[in-house]
Amino acid sequence: MNRNELRKLQEQDPEAILDLIEKLFTRLAELERRLNKDSHNSNKPPSSDGLTRRQRRILERTNQKKHGGQNGHEEVS
Repeated sequence: MNRNELRKLQEQDPEAILDLIEKLFTRLAELERRLNKDSHNSNKPPSSDGLTRRQRRILERTNQKKHGGQNGHEEVS
């Protein structure tokens, strides 16, 4: 719904705007409740939890390492 539609709705029925806001807050609360679920407080599998803060930090650290052999190592062909 865009601003013009909201303005028309407000002019026609001001109570409808309050109903709409109430529905949106209810929907937002439900989505936040779902977002906060993980394998510890629901029946979701642990693989759906995503990376923890520690796992992300470890992943960032490993991604900073240079690839390849050690300095001075002769390449074997």
